[in-house]
Amino acid sequence: MNLPAASTIEAGTSLLFLGAGFSAEATNTNDEDIKDVSALITYLLREVGIASSDGYDLDTAAEEFQKVHGDEKTVVALHSNFRTKAYTDDQATIVTQPWRRIYTSNYDDVIETICSNNRKRITTPSVTDPVSQPMPGTTQLLHIYGNIGRASSDEFAKSFLLTERQRDNSPFLKSPWMRAFHDDVLAASSVIFVGFSLTDIDIRRLLGLMPPEVLQKIHFVVRPGTKQPILTRMSKFGTAHPIGLSALAAHLGTKRPGAPVRPYTTLPVAMQEMFFSPKVSASISATDIEHLFISGSPDLEKLSNADISAEPGAYSISRNQYAYSRASDNASGSMPILVYGDVGNGKTVFASQIGYLYARKNYRVFRFQREPDNIGDVLAYLQTLDEPALLIFDDIMRFPKLPTAILDMRKSSFVILATVRTSFVDTSLSAVKARLANVTCVEVDLDSPTRDETHRMVQYLTVNGLLGKYSDLSDSEKLDFVERTCGRQLRDVVLSLYETGVLHTKVEEILVGIQTLDRGAQDLIIFSAVLTHAGYQNLSEVWLLSQLLDYSGAFEDLRASLYEHGLGRLIRINDGDLSIRSPALAEFILKRVFNIQTVLNAVKRGLTTIHNHFSDEI
Repeated sequence: MNLPAASTIEAGTSLLFLGAGFSAEATNTNDEDIKDVSALITYLLREVGIASSDGYDLDTAAEEFQKVHGDEKTVVALHSNFRTKAYTDDQATIVTQPWRRIYTSNYDDVIETICSNNRKRITTPSVTDPVSQPMPGTTQLLHIYGNIGRASSDEFAKSFLLTERQRDNSPFLKSPWMRAFHDDVLAASSVIFVGFSLTDIDIRRLLGLMPPEVLQKIHFVVRPGTKQPILTRMSKFGTAHPIGLSALAAHLGTKRPGAPVRPYTTLPVAMQEMFFSPKVSASISATDIEHLFISGSPDLEKLSNADISAEPGAYSISRNQYAYSRASDNASGSMPILVYGDVGNGKTVFASQIGYLYARKNYRVFRFQREPDNIGDVLAYLQTLDEPALLIFDDIMRFPKLPTAILDMRKSSFVILATVRTSFVDTSLSAVKARLANVTCVEVDLDSPTRDETHRMVQYLTVNGLLGKYSDLSDSEKLDFVERTCGRQLRDVVLSLYETGVLHTKVEEILVGIQTLDRGAQDLIIFSAVLTHAGYQNLSEVWLLSQLLDYSGAFEDLRASLYEHGLGRLIRINDGDLSIRSPALAEFILKRVFNIQTVLNAVKRGLTTIHNHFSDEI
């Protein structure tokens, strides 16, 4: 894959990450090449007569140097190595692009020196500062392990992270900036690593959690002749380019220290466009129906007019016709659609059905994955849209600013559809309304289906042969099963079909697959199931669950294991999540796979990690 075009970098939506290999061509105040950590260790040991650096880190090498030369000379040796005297034109060309942010694992001030000499505007927050947005026309620079420009000689010796142990406890790993870096990589148009060999296990692990489509925009620029094992490692996380700084600088062409040129033509990563194919009916198999009921994630290609009208051949259960017409005809740019229901009562499927209706009216339909760090990128993209659009926010409480900001744009061609759990409507209605700028909404209640809807449920279950032992009941008895036994709640209907019905065998196969996973993977699934059962499945990101439960397995191995046991399609592992979309499936897993003590132990471990984190913050 080729490097991103210079025009993409010029748009100001790309990231630059600099490792030790970038600074190696600069000269420090000792008129020497700036040494990376390995070279600095070798230098310090050589100065005290130790020929081999095996087993030494920078901290222990500095101690050996200190024994011979004393404190002052040790600090000067460390400090002066990272102070920049001269740099190359290639380095200047690379730095003086309108990057959104520059992250670096280096201590030196090469970047600051280049920017100062070339009048490039930067700000340099510390990892201990709150996350802030880059100022307009300005690049943010973050030294994740220490910044020589912020430290005197004495402060450098006290505060810089010189050992692997210190880096393992880096403030960066526990700060909001780690999350900001994660979101930056997701949202960036491209990410370019220069002189970074991926030996940093924390950065490597974070990249490993990214969805495959994100890895396609990550590029590693390293020097020619880089060893094949390093290139192979890089290829797992992006595209390796063994071309060196000069070739990258030539590709960029010229210095661009000014403000970015912003052509907002690409879809922000925080948004996902939903594509529908309006049709009278779709080809639906029994497997399609089973997967929908077990996974809780609809296949948009299977939706058709039959899903709205409840005609034979429908892929999903049709809801109240009045709700469809109100959402389709009464909503507007100033009157959003608010869909609420209990956990598992079909909010996501209903939102997809409404998306289908709007696609039939030639609207583009977008779903928001999460609220990005910089909502300005989304707003700017929306400003370029000439077509009408339906904007879906699944669980509106996860979006504190963006929906209101879109409503404040006052574009009549944009309709917002938001879903929310009934518990929030009952207890925090003012907070729900505030997420939607306190405007009047078209409200749809999925917890109180009409008699017409329950008839549709019975018809759908009967036609698709899902009732199992209930299939021999009379129509009135089937209706009684849905209305009385299941309380008209879709989640309870699905759960009953897991217990008996045609879905029972399928779900039992899933349970057996989970039982064959290793203990660590099982703990991740337990915690994910608990989150889903509580209505927080959108918090089931693999990197977060791994930290909470101290899971040390490789992401690639976890993904392979889930697919091997037939769980890959049901648990959204490819999106960097371990999310069980179906609350009914989550409940069934917790009841049937694990005993209560095992569940409590996993939850306790996760909650203890959260408690310790906030205790440290206090």
